[in-house]
Amino acid sequence: MRRFCPVFEDVAKERDGNVRFVKIDTEAQQALAAQYRIRSIPTIMVFKNGQLADTINAPYRKASLISG
Repeated sequence: MRRFCPVFEDVAKERDGNVRFVKIDTEAQQALAAQYRIRSIPTIMVFKNGQLADTINAPYRKASLISG
């Protein structure tokens, strides 16, 4: 996960604060992990207007985070 943090920070900066990345401890937040069916780490969940819009479980690149 550490190697992806700089990518997340870059995307947030490029989006002028319109994007926020949040890290969840799935061990401590098991109910939340179950609610969103998180099965692997890292899992990226994209929310738009408070609703889940996309889930990324596969390896990803910066370009996939800023598309769409």
